[in-house]
Amino acid sequence: MSLDCGGDIPATGFNGWYMSTEIVRDFCDSGRYSLLKKIASSMNMDTSQPAILWKDFTASELNIAVISSFQKSNVTITDHHTASETFMHHMENEQMLRGGCPADWVWVVPPLSGSLLPVFHQEMLNYKLKPSYEYQTKAWMRFKWKGVIHEKLRDKRLSFKSVNRSIMLCGDMMRTALRKRKHCTILYATETGISEGFANKLQRIFGQAFNVEVLSMDMYDVSRLGGEELLFIVTSTFGNGEAPENGKTFEKNLTALASKISHIKMSGAERFSPLYSVFGLGSSAYPNFCAFAKRVDDLLNKIGFKRLLELYTADEKKNQDLAFREWSTKVYPVRKKLVRQQGVQILNDMNSNTKSSDVEYSICLARESPVIKGLQHIHKKLISTCEVLSVESLVSADANCSTVLVKFQHDQLLYSPGDHLAIFPTNSKDKVEKLCQSCIFDNRTDAYTPISAVDAPENEGVMSRIPPATMFTALTNYLDIEGTPRQCDLEAMLPVCKCDEDERQKLTHLSLNSDAYGKWAETKPSWVDFVTEFSSVRIPAGFYLTELPVLQPRYYSISNSPSMHPGQVHLTVGVLEYQVKSEIDMRQKFGVCSKLLETIAPGEKIYAFVRRFPDFQLPSVESDIIMVGAGSGLAPFRSFWQERAQTKEGSRTGELHLFQGCRTKSSLLHAEEISKAIDSKVITSSVTAFSREKDMPKAYVQDKLLECRELIEELLLRKKAHFYVCGDIKMAIGVSKAVSTILAGSTRNGDMTASDGELDYVEIMKQEGRYHEDIFAVLV
Repeated sequence: MSLDCGGDIPATGFNGWYMSTEIVRDFCDSGRYSLLKKIASSMNMDTSQPAILWKDFTASELNIAVISSFQKSNVTITDHHTASETFMHHMENEQMLRGGCPADWVWVVPPLSGSLLPVFHQEMLNYKLKPSYEYQTKAWMRFKWKGVIHEKLRDKRLSFKSVNRSIMLCGDMMRTALRKRKHCTILYATETGISEGFANKLQRIFGQAFNVEVLSMDMYDVSRLGGEELLFIVTSTFGNGEAPENGKTFEKNLTALASKISHIKMSGAERFSPLYSVFGLGSSAYPNFCAFAKRVDDLLNKIGFKRLLELYTADEKKNQDLAFREWSTKVYPVRKKLVRQQGVQILNDMNSNTKSSDVEYSICLARESPVIKGLQHIHKKLISTCEVLSVESLVSADANCSTVLVKFQHDQLLYSPGDHLAIFPTNSKDKVEKLCQSCIFDNRTDAYTPISAVDAPENEGVMSRIPPATMFTALTNYLDIEGTPRQCDLEAMLPVCKCDEDERQKLTHLSLNSDAYGKWAETKPSWVDFVTEFSSVRIPAGFYLTELPVLQPRYYSISNSPSMHPGQVHLTVGVLEYQVKSEIDMRQKFGVCSKLLETIAPGEKIYAFVRRFPDFQLPSVESDIIMVGAGSGLAPFRSFWQERAQTKEGSRTGELHLFQGCRTKSSLLHAEEISKAIDSKVITSSVTAFSREKDMPKAYVQDKLLECRELIEELLLRKKAHFYVCGDIKMAIGVSKAVSTILAGSTRNGDMTASDGELDYVEIMKQEGRYHEDIFAVLV
């Protein structure tokens, strides 16, 4: 026997060794105890007639006896039906997360019940999993005897074994060549997929001269940092300086590593200095612009990494593609001349002609899958279906804004007050039809034929990104058509689109001149605006499937308590509506998801999942709370007072103080419900700031906080209350400054100390876990 330790497929055992049926086999199999006939005879069964199925009956009775004996002894054992269903759930999760589930049908399917089990009908890919023991080839067949020449004529046909050996040899040669290359690791963290796309582009650039590995931060073990030679970080920043979901663990582990290393004095010879560079994406609408990227850059520098280039940032308000091109050109290592010359040529190829002119963006016929399965495939989330119960307007008819309360019914959502509900929006039918009219199809397909992209250029794994669907379905459910076409999109589109000469010249100018493109993109034209402005343009359907970004879910604070409204989930949604002036006319813009939720009819269904928000959860029942929200930022606080109302009877509950901001009295949200909560003493006090009410001075929530200075001091300094803020970034900044002003001027802040420098009272409260923010920016 030989032990083969190779293999590329990580696996875990999932078989029948711990099922009751395996014990039944021990008793019944002829190669084991072989007691089947003896047990059947003791049950007075005629074992001479197979047609009466005495074997099946005996095995079933024995299986029941085994389960009963284990239960009687309080020892856990699994029956084969439960194990079969568990495996099917496991297989479904693996398909979503990793795109496959290696399994051996022979070992997974239990020996009893056969086709009654769902796993019996499941096709499986039986990979060769290693490590494993293998039988060796007979030694006398492969041993080369001295002095003996074996001559054998070569077969005219190559056997499959010979072809397989040739392929393995080529693979070994390729791996050997890659091992000789300098290793390069690219890590990304993202909420929307943009950072992952840039990471894959960087891989294509560096993959020509380096052995490149691209990983999500949550898949990376920081203990590997000591062996890195070249490291690149491509990451976005979530909210007001937070790490994306798949970057939180990496930051935590990296911070711990930096803390350990700071206590170890290392000599110059012992210090390792691998090279690194960080590319951060974010929005300058937030004060903590690219804060997560900055923290990662500082931490890597602290643990001894050497900057190849200073932190490079890309603002979503500007041309992020141009920023990436500039960074990727500068970041290529210059230490090795040979690598540099090769890299410069690669970069020139990438930047001067990002998409090859002979790409045809072909499509092929395919079998369409259900939309919910497609969304799960794209977003790697377990998605649920919610049915609309009602949509209620929360503002008066004369209000200059729209806010609605949407109630859904669900079966399997688990959430707590403070969590978010992610809604998958759909693009409007009129806009989708407009884009479908601009598509070029072949003679076999149209907008309602299930298709899939083939022979697409290497574009961030697009082949597995969008599942097979009709063009109408893809543009409705999977692709973002409201985003502005990027400059690289125009560049890639020109060789394959059809249009008249005048519009082609204008498109060429936009694709090559960054200043002209920037001016054109200021009005935020969508893809529908684009095909309207360039009316002669006809674009291959495969281009849309390949180049358009994925339509991302929109996150809303859940606005109800699950204990008060079981089986339901409520959202308080501010409907986004604004106008943009273009060279032609005024464009009316709406939020894709908020407009959908305003107009959706009861009985219709949407797809959603819950995103946990552990930093915005209710504290203990006895804790006092200050809640500050403006507009639809009131949403999570409705779930807070509802939850407290459920727990108030029979227990001591802390005080709830609400500070609400709105434009006018006509746009006051949940006024009747707040009044009832005050009457029942669930809410201790409520203060409202009106910013645009006639005959009243303009006031914001931060102004009201300053007016209630003594109450805020009492709650935060003496009672150690928790402070919650929910709303847009400008409001959150103003509230933070107001709280700092109140605490800085207080004579009772002696308990709040900082490690060094000027006291930042809000930061101290954050470290204590008493200052909580749920901040959002506008997402169209």
